[in-house]
Amino acid sequence: MSIRRREPLRRPLNVPRPFFSKRGLAAYHAATTERRAATLRELSTPSYPSGASWDEPVRAAEREGRFRVEHSPNGSHQVIAATGFRQGFQNDALLADLVDAHDLPVHDRWIVLEPDSTVAALTDETRTLSLAGVAAQWAFPAADTIAGAKYAAHGFRRRVCRTR
Repeated sequence: MSIRRREPLRRPLNVPRPFFSKRGLAAYHAATTERRAATLRELSTPSYPSGASWDEPVRAAEREGRFRVEHSPNGSHQVIAATGFRQGFQNDALLADLVDAHDLPVHDRWIVLEPDSTVAALTDETRTLSLAGVAAQWAFPAADTIAGAKYAAHGFRRRVCRTR
């Protein structure tokens, strides 16, 4: 059994292609903080692609009685749940402490980052703090992907390797 509080959206990618381009990222970086947060909330909505290759295995498991979707556990003895994570820096002890100790700027559940994934208040000529993964979505909406890791690494390299 899978427990869903809401039905996932059907879209081809969790993060649309324009966010992987310079032009798309420039527009995202130029947006107001509220517009950026709204974009990130929208992109955080559970989703999966449409099509038989995604639907048929689930339908087959439902027909065979191996899988069902419910809105609550309903007394079931076995629950397989792969959705629902605690979102936001507040749910990560290290990040929450970092924000509190240095009074870092935040918006909603995100730490406000520079476009290169660095924390401005903790980055200067002698030190660089760069975030990656889901914590870096403010800089790159797809930060929790391989492309996001590459984006953060390139930003970090540009900050640290100033000889290039």
